[in-house]
Amino acid sequence: MTIASAHRTLGAADRRSSGVPVDPHCALLREVASGTEVDEARALYEDAYNGHDLSIEPLDADFSFRLATTGDAELRLRSNSVHGAMAGIAAVPDDYVVTWLTRGAAIIDPASDAIDLLPGRPIVLARDRPIRFRSHDHRQNLMHFDASYLERIAAEAYDVSAAPLRFDCSRSPSPAALQRWSAVVAESTRHVAQPGTPTLLRAAAKRALAVALLETFSRAAADPARAESSTVSSPRLRRAIDFIRANAHRPITPTDIADAAGLTVRGVQSAFQTRLQSSPLRYLREVRLDQARIDLSAGDRDTCTVAMIARRWGFDHLGRFAGYYADRFGEHPSSTLRRTARAS
Repeated sequence: MTIASAHRTLGAADRRSSGVPVDPHCALLREVASGTEVDEARALYEDAYNGHDLSIEPLDADFSFRLATTGDAELRLRSNSVHGAMAGIAAVPDDYVVTWLTRGAAIIDPASDAIDLLPGRPIVLARDRPIRFRSHDHRQNLMHFDASYLERIAAEAYDVSAAPLRFDCSRSPSPAALQRWSAVVAESTRHVAQPGTPTLLRAAAKRALAVALLETFSRAAADPARAESSTVSSPRLRRAIDFIRANAHRPITPTDIADAAGLTVRGVQSAFQTRLQSSPLRYLREVRLDQARIDLSAGDRDTCTVAMIARRWGFDHLGRFAGYYADRFGEHPSSTLRRTARAS
């Protein structure tokens, strides 16, 4: 079920829906459903989460609920709050879902291997079976990763075949892993949720969140069957390079590059490492840095900024962008822009 269909069920609940096309290939969905009626809340959550046996009890006269969704077909961010007690069964077979509380209390599978949801502690919900839960005056954040998208990212990151992923839903991340996760979430979610984010920057933010989830929870391992000879013909490497140069303005992935070259991801990575002592993503980054330098060199001093150019080419963190730029060109991007301004 989609959140949009849940909105049509809500009746008198407050509903707002808008599609903001950031890019022809990736429309940004923004949905909000909220209200103060128990029946409306039950209809919403049964539809949005394939729920059943759902009970909702107000804690007082001020019962309220709110479910907000933003994102696209590959990753949706949700914020959910219920000022009441809830219990029931939910299922999320089409997505990989990671969630954490920001207020209140909740427990998953209370009758068997109970898992307490704690504020700030993310867990990955099981996909292979319905989930029984209880919650009390809770507010939670959720990330819904499309299954095929996350499995593709895992295949690229870990050299495994694209296949269903296994997560340890009961494992609590280490403090160091939790800190890394929180840092990526803080830096990247704003680019997924913000209308007008450049296409490359949105794609990089989604990938960063996907990799952070895999690094924090996944049990994926390298698949020896995917190993490929490092003896790759120059024509295939040339196809990969030509594809990168022609598509650097788009959110391309190692899988896209490998497909264009007629190789596996492992094969194209091996080819770049053997012949160029680089990797496909590093080569892509260098091409984008070259394009950023062209834009900075042609920039108008009244309208162009380093941040604008960096975001255009998919660089979110200005400090890292400046470091990459200085390593490649021997000067900071602001120096290039100032020189352009003086020349004009």
